[in-house]
Amino acid sequence: MKKKIGFSIVVAIVFLLLVRIISIEEFLAQTEIKELDELKKFDDRTILLPTYAPFTIHKVEYDELYKGEVKVNENSEIVHVNEGNIDYLTPNLRYVSDGAPRRIIDFYISKGLDRDLINYDEIHKFGNSLKGYYRVFETKQFFIWEQDGVMVDMVIKTEGDKSMLSIEEVIKIAESFEEWDDR
Repeated sequence: MKKKIGFSIVVAIVFLLLVRIISIEEFLAQTEIKELDELKKFDDRTILLPTYAPFTIHKVEYDELYKGEVKVNENSEIVHVNEGNIDYLTPNLRYVSDGAPRRIIDFYISKGLDRDLINYDEIHKFGNSLKGYYRVFETKQFFIWEQDGVMVDMVIKTEGDKSMLSIEEVIKIAESFEEWDDR
């Protein structure tokens, strides 16, 4: 009887560990992303981040773009009029690959679609009824879509135009985006 109880406990523990491992979403460069306190201030929007890239990530960089009104002050310096307002800020995460060809993926997470889509050559349906706009310019691939109330603008830069990602790989990256709720 004791052997059956002991075996049942071991099976239960193994099952719980497997469920825990499977349920953990692995984001690209998750450890580095957790250290970015800057993402915590964007509680006004869903932050979506990728869980897949077809190459190894070497490092992650963070930046913010200001998309608000500017003016020039008396010292001829450009001043952001609404600098403290997060409505005018767009977080940018840059993932840099390890190895050749070197790739850089930039992700911009805006509150809504604020881009003119005239220059986009192709429209691709993916995921659960999402629609992405795609174009290529020189060695850059652009893919933009709206998901969960935000616009994700993905730019993939590749050294050399012969080694660019296929559109299937670009869509696979886009389909991997999940909500980052570790803020």
